[in-house]
Amino acid sequence: MRIVCLGDRLTVEALSIVGAEPIEVSSSSDFLTRFETLIQNRENIILITKSMAEQARSQIDALQKKFPGTIVVVVPDVSKDLDMNINKLVSEVVGVSFGN
Repeated sequence: MRIVCLGDRLTVEALSIVGAEPIEVSSSSDFLTRFETLIQNRENIILITKSMAEQARSQIDALQKKFPGTIVVVVPDVSKDLDMNINKLVSEVVGVSFGN
């Protein structure tokens, strides 16, 4: 099993703390190219940022129908939600509290 996070630099770096492989993407076309490659492998768990999911919802849905079985999780963007701290993001994604 491989956990991969696609999104902005801050979010992917934050999730790399808990073992997600960070893949920074800067455009929706870059995101879709990488997402399509990753979703073909059912061993991947793919974390995608909320902003990327909103920009490419129909394409993501189509790829999930074409390649069923791969787990895809939408996570908050650290760079878009400046109120969110790293501990809160990690706690929401992995379900473990790291204390304050």
